[in-house]
Amino acid sequence: MFNKTFTRSYTFNATTQVNSTAVEYMEVNALKGEVTVMYRNSGAVYTYKNVSKRACLKFLLDNAGRSLGKFVNNACQQERVLCLAWD
Repeated sequence: MFNKTFTRSYTFNATTQVNSTAVEYMEVNALKGEVTVMYRNSGAVYTYKNVSKRACLKFLLDNAGRSLGKFVNNACQQERVLCLAWD
């Protein structure tokens, strides 16, 4: 996980660059089922907990159809997911 002083980055992970109109930075932890997102327009950062581990893993492995905004909407906006805002 990164700390609150991270620099804004367009890099999804160490080897893949993904452009998104909604998400500026995203970190996915498939083992914990946690996703941390920094939104592009507001700069707000949220951590989503209890995200489907299967959805996280599928997203990380699917190089062809990777859409950050679609993943956030489909996997992180579920009722079971806990959303924590960073200050």
